Amino acid sequence: FDEEWLTWANILQKKQDELFWDKASGGYFFSERQGSLLPGRNKKFEDNARPNSNAVSALNLLKLYNFTLHNPYVDKAKTIFTLAGKMMSQSHNAFAQMFIALDFYLDTSKEVVVVGTKQSNEKDAVIGMLRTEFLPNKTVGYISPEFKSSFPVFENKVTAEGRTIVYVCENNVCKFPTEDLNKARQLVKENKEYSLN
Repeated sequence: FDEEWLTWANILQKKQDELFWDKASGGYFFSERQGSLLPGRNKKFEDNARPNSNAVSALNLLKLYNFTLHNPYVDKAKTIFTLAGKMMSQSHNAFAQMFIALDFYLDTSKEVVVVGTKQSNEKDAVIGMLRTEFLPNKTVGYISPEFKSSFPVFENKVTAEGRTIVYVCENNVCKFPTEDLNKARQLVKENKEYSLN
């Protein structure tokens, strides 16, 4: 994990908003605001051969929010869900990526912060577990103890004596940190129960 990539993703999201966001009714246009040779600007919400760009953007916005706590990201994602909602209820199969993003929003997403030295085997084991197991609706960040981050998700996340510590948080409220890989797995796997009633 390199914070440079997270910073770049944040800058890229702001550029996407500037060029493609529909300021009048929300959602992302398929083409940029000006200079397009296309006769009109359209917006789509259903998947085709590739996942839909509005759906991918909604998930990106929600994950970036977990790192930045920048409320407009959540507001934009909610607008996308509202715009796609009626279509989603009529044609489920065409909106797989949008349902993934909506699940991330409706579930209690987890922010997982791993604090440890770059050479730590324990850090590598935790990050390996988080990457290989199916643990949906999480954002994962790593920070070394000597690095000071500008992102709120990393604030007050410390370790001692070179140990690897895992913080599992929900809505920026963290549970008691742990060094135990199995405990970290259990905390990340706790999911919200849904009812169809």
